[in-house]
Amino acid sequence: MVEWCLVIDNDYQYQLMIMKRESPEQRLQTWKATLKARGFRLTATRQTVMKILAERQKALTAQEIYDSARDQGHGVGIASVYRTLEILDELALIQQIHQGEGCHAYGPALSGHKHFLICTECGRMVAFSGMEEVEALLQEVEDRSGYEVKGHWLQLFGLCQDCRAKGSQPES
Repeated sequence: MVEWCLVIDNDYQYQLMIMKRESPEQRLQTWKATLKARGFRLTATRQTVMKILAERQKALTAQEIYDSARDQGHGVGIASVYRTLEILDELALIQQIHQGEGCHAYGPALSGHKHFLICTECGRMVAFSGMEEVEALLQEVEDRSGYEVKGHWLQLFGLCQDCRAKGSQPES
Protein backbone atom coordinates (compact mmCIF):
# COMPACT_ATOMS: atom_id res chain seq x y z
CA MET A 1 0.00 0.00 0.00
CA VAL A 2 1.20 3.50 -0.82
CA GLU A 3 0.57 6.35 1.56
CA TRP A 4 0.70 9.44 -0.62
CA CYS A 5 0.37 11.95 2.18
CA LEU A 6 -0.52 12.34 5.81
CA VAL A 7 -3.46 14.51 6.78
CA ILE A 8 -2.87 16.25 10.09
CA ASP A 9 -6.28 17.06 11.46
CA ASN A 10 -8.59 14.99 13.65
CA ASP A 11 -11.54 15.77 11.37
CA TYR A 12 -9.79 13.96 8.53
CA GLN A 13 -8.63 10.77 10.25
CA TYR A 14 -11.24 8.69 8.43
CA GLN A 15 -10.03 10.09 5.11
CA LEU A 16 -6.47 9.20 6.06
CA MET A 17 -7.49 5.60 6.72
CA ILE A 18 -9.14 5.37 3.28
CA MET A 19 -6.09 6.84 1.58
CA LYS A 20 -3.78 4.32 3.25
CA ARG A 21 -5.92 1.43 2.01
CA GLU A 22 -6.05 2.64 -1.60
CA SER A 23 -3.40 0.84 -3.57
CA PRO A 24 -1.82 2.32 -6.69
CA GLU A 25 -3.76 -0.26 -8.69
CA GLN A 26 -7.06 0.85 -7.14
CA ARG A 27 -6.25 4.51 -7.78
CA LEU A 28 -5.31 3.69 -11.38
CA GLN A 29 -8.56 1.76 -11.95
CA THR A 30 -10.58 4.69 -10.55
CA TRP A 31 -8.79 7.11 -12.85
CA LYS A 32 -9.33 4.87 -15.90
CA ALA A 33 -13.03 4.47 -15.10
CA THR A 34 -13.41 8.23 -14.70
CA LEU A 35 -11.75 8.95 -18.04
CA LYS A 36 -13.91 6.35 -19.80
CA ALA A 37 -17.07 7.69 -18.17
CA ARG A 38 -16.20 11.21 -19.35
CA GLY A 39 -15.63 10.06 -22.93
CA PHE A 40 -11.82 10.10 -23.03
CA ARG A 41 -9.88 7.38 -24.79
CA LEU A 42 -7.41 5.37 -22.71
CA THR A 43 -4.38 5.82 -24.94
CA ALA A 44 -1.10 4.13 -24.13
CA THR A 45 0.40 7.49 -23.14
CA ARG A 46 -2.48 8.33 -20.80
CA GLN A 47 -2.23 4.93 -19.15
CA THR A 48 1.53 5.29 -18.74
CA VAL A 49 1.25 8.78 -17.20
CA MET A 50 -1.52 7.64 -14.84
CA LYS A 51 0.44 4.55 -13.76
CA ILE A 52 3.56 6.60 -12.98
CA LEU A 53 1.55 9.16 -10.95
CA ALA A 54 -0.44 6.49 -9.11
CA GLU A 55 2.71 4.64 -8.00
CA ARG A 56 4.78 7.55 -6.68
CA GLN A 57 4.81 8.97 -3.18
CA LYS A 58 5.79 12.44 -4.29
CA ALA A 59 4.54 14.97 -6.77
CA LEU A 60 6.20 14.78 -10.17
CA THR A 61 6.82 17.39 -12.85
CA ALA A 62 5.80 16.71 -16.43
CA GLN A 63 9.49 16.32 -17.28
CA GLU A 64 9.97 13.74 -14.50
CA ILE A 65 6.95 11.79 -15.74
CA TYR A 66 8.26 11.98 -19.31
CA ASP A 67 11.74 10.83 -18.24
CA SER A 68 10.32 7.98 -16.17
CA ALA A 69 8.15 6.80 -19.06
CA ARG A 70 11.10 6.91 -21.46
CA ASP A 71 13.31 5.06 -18.94
CA GLN A 72 10.65 2.33 -18.83
CA GLY A 73 10.76 2.03 -22.62
CA HIS A 74 7.52 3.85 -23.42
CA GLY A 75 7.53 6.00 -26.55
CA VAL A 76 5.71 9.04 -25.18
CA GLY A 77 5.93 12.65 -26.26
CA ILE A 78 6.25 15.51 -23.81
CA ALA A 79 3.26 17.28 -25.36
CA SER A 80 1.12 14.18 -24.76
CA VAL A 81 2.27 14.07 -21.15
CA TYR A 82 1.17 17.70 -20.69
CA ARG A 83 -2.20 17.03 -22.37
CA THR A 84 -2.79 14.02 -20.13
CA LEU A 85 -1.93 16.04 -17.02
CA GLU A 86 -4.31 18.78 -18.14
CA ILE A 87 -7.16 16.26 -18.55
CA LEU A 88 -6.48 14.60 -15.19
CA ASP A 89 -6.33 18.01 -13.51
CA GLU A 90 -9.60 19.13 -15.13
CA LEU A 91 -11.27 15.95 -13.87
CA ALA A 92 -9.91 16.67 -10.35
CA LEU A 93 -8.06 13.34 -10.28
CA ILE A 94 -4.72 15.05 -9.75
CA GLN A 95 -3.74 18.44 -8.45
CA GLN A 96 -0.98 20.87 -9.20
CA ILE A 97 1.72 21.44 -6.66
CA HIS A 98 3.48 24.74 -7.21
CA GLN A 99 7.21 24.50 -6.72
CA GLY A 100 9.73 27.16 -5.80
CA GLU A 101 11.45 27.02 -9.19
CA GLY A 102 8.25 28.19 -10.87
CA CYS A 103 7.29 24.87 -12.40
CA HIS A 104 4.38 22.66 -11.45
CA ALA A 105 4.41 19.15 -10.14
CA TYR A 106 1.40 16.87 -9.96
CA GLY A 107 0.09 14.39 -7.43
CA PRO A 108 -3.14 12.52 -6.73
CA ALA A 109 -5.93 14.88 -5.69
CA LEU A 110 -7.16 14.94 -2.14
CA SER A 111 -10.75 15.71 -1.24
CA GLY A 112 -11.39 19.06 0.36
CA HIS A 113 -9.08 22.05 0.45
CA LYS A 114 -5.61 21.14 1.67
CA HIS A 115 -2.32 22.88 2.22
CA PHE A 116 1.06 21.21 1.79
CA LEU A 117 4.42 20.89 3.46
CA ILE A 118 6.92 19.91 0.77
CA CYS A 119 10.43 18.62 1.41
CA THR A 120 12.88 20.45 -0.83
CA GLU A 121 15.33 17.54 -0.59
CA CYS A 122 13.29 14.37 -1.27
CA GLY A 123 10.01 15.86 -2.53
CA ARG A 124 7.84 14.14 0.10
CA MET A 125 4.57 15.95 0.66
CA VAL A 126 2.45 16.22 3.78
CA ALA A 127 -1.03 17.71 3.55
CA PHE A 128 -2.56 19.65 6.38
CA SER A 129 -5.92 21.32 6.80
CA GLY A 130 -8.23 22.84 9.36
CA MET A 131 -6.32 26.07 9.66
CA GLU A 132 -8.79 28.65 10.90
CA GLU A 133 -5.91 31.11 11.16
CA VAL A 134 -5.48 31.01 7.38
CA GLU A 135 -9.15 31.78 6.86
CA ALA A 136 -8.93 34.65 9.34
CA LEU A 137 -5.87 36.01 7.51
CA LEU A 138 -7.70 35.83 4.18
CA GLN A 139 -10.62 37.74 5.66
CA GLU A 140 -8.26 40.41 6.97
CA VAL A 141 -6.61 40.68 3.54
CA GLU A 142 -10.03 41.14 1.95
CA ASP A 143 -11.03 43.75 4.52
CA ARG A 144 -7.84 45.78 4.12
CA SER A 145 -7.44 45.50 0.35
CA GLY A 146 -11.02 45.54 -0.89
CA TYR A 147 -10.30 42.39 -2.90
CA GLU A 148 -12.60 39.41 -2.88
CA VAL A 149 -10.33 36.38 -2.55
CA LYS A 150 -11.57 33.57 -4.79
CA GLY A 151 -8.94 30.99 -3.90
CA HIS A 152 -5.48 30.43 -2.54
CA TRP A 153 -2.60 27.99 -2.33
CA LEU A 154 -0.54 27.52 0.77
CA GLN A 155 2.56 25.46 0.34
CA LEU A 156 5.38 25.46 2.84
CA PHE A 157 8.83 24.31 1.77
CA GLY A 158 11.51 22.86 4.02
CA LEU A 159 13.18 19.64 5.07
CA CYS A 160 11.25 16.61 6.33
CA GLN A 161 12.40 14.80 9.47
CA ASP A 162 14.21 12.09 7.49
CA CYS A 163 16.18 14.57 5.37
CA ARG A 164 16.97 16.69 8.43
CA ALA A 165 18.29 13.59 10.18
CA LYS A 166 20.44 12.68 7.16
CA GLY A 167 21.83 16.22 7.04
CA SER A 168 22.79 16.24 10.71
CA GLN A 169 24.76 12.99 10.50
CA PRO A 170 28.53 13.48 10.38
CA GLU A 171 30.31 12.63 7.12
CA SER A 172 32.09 9.26 7.18
